[in-house]
Amino acid sequence: MAERFYLQDSWSGGLSDSAKVGLKGSIYEGVGLDIRSDPDAIKVSQALTKESGATVTQLCKYSVMDNAGVSYWFGDGGKVFKRTVAGVWSEVHSGTVEVVGAAIHNQNVFWATDTLLQRITTANASADTTWSAGSIVTVTSSLNQTVVGFHPMVAHGLYLYIADATQISTVDDANVYTKGGTPDVTLAALPYNHLISAIGKFGIDIIAGTRWGGSEVQTNLAEVVRWDTVSPTYITQDNIEEDGINGFFVHNNYTFVQAGSRGNIYFFDGAKLNRRKTIRGTYANRKMTMHPGSQTNFLGNAMFGVSNLSGNPALEGVYSYSQIDENYPLSLMLEYVTSFGTLTGMDYGALLSAGTALLVAWEHTSGTRGVDRIDYGTKYGSAYFKTMAVTGNRR
Repeated sequence: MAERFYLQDSWSGGLSDSAKVGLKGSIYEGVGLDIRSDPDAIKVSQALTKESGATVTQLCKYSVMDNAGVSYWFGDGGKVFKRTVAGVWSEVHSGTVEVVGAAIHNQNVFWATDTLLQRITTANASADTTWSAGSIVTVTSSLNQTVVGFHPMVAHGLYLYIADATQISTVDDANVYTKGGTPDVTLAALPYNHLISAIGKFGIDIIAGTRWGGSEVQTNLAEVVRWDTVSPTYITQDNIEEDGINGFFVHNNYTFVQAGSRGNIYFFDGAKLNRRKTIRGTYANRKMTMHPGSQTNFLGNAMFGVSNLSGNPALEGVYSYSQIDENYPLSLMLEYVTSFGTLTGMDYGALLSAGTALLVAWEHTSGTRGVDRIDYGTKYGSAYFKTMAVTGNRR
């Protein structure tokens, strides 16, 4: 299909806040649009096409990639799938409990279920057609099982940091596990009923986001904490009235937070959260989310998946939050929709940037699921926008 684009003075404002208010050069609604590769034009984004075929039979909420470019995808039913550099998919592990966190650290692939943390060397993970019981090492069977069901993790420096209910546990560079801190530091627990739901890097520090995990009804209490990894407590804490921190994403070394079920995006300045953008939608008695592993940086752009929790309040797809350079505004755009081709009833799992390939895991309420990649041979034919550029007067 021939490349299609629309000339305009500027489209750099992305999606506007409404039909009448927004950044200069923004549009009221747009799907499958590229506003960043050419500052003078708005183009149709590349299509996403299903690459995983019938192999991937679960929603993969986490993915990791080794130094050779081989990636591993962890299903919500416990299975693990391998993708080679050539894009060949296979099932390598037939677990039966949902994987709730994964990372690569110290030349090992780590993954967690509610209570179990396991690892396999990247050499064995890549070479084995099926991961044998002899290749899999149980690091610990005492992760804290919580109603949240999250053990996201991040490798940073000498340690793998693992969200473990009210604390952060670690694995060091000798693969030694320490519960609730490091071998040198015992980390204080979070405030009452706060459980860690997201974790990420912040310079040389670690940041974690929480949600309310107790039996009491509390739907609007979350916080972001920062840990310098050497102190016995967190060095900053900031509360917001949201029903949980869903995940972090980074653009140009700035950290952003998607929090709550009403589409709010916050900037984290190292101590405080400042609301910057809202994904437009109709949120009365409806909810959206972003899964902790549903984010990546692709070709310099922060990308994240917007999923439906109930009622389809917002258009579901892969959004970018980025800017061409510092002279352009930081803007939001819905750039990609899965090969399934719908904006409702979608659950977006892991996103992974593999060179020039963007890989997107997804599931539809019909039970159809898979992993897509950008198809550079075609364009997304259903791209559209509503309302020409909004003049606007915001920021």
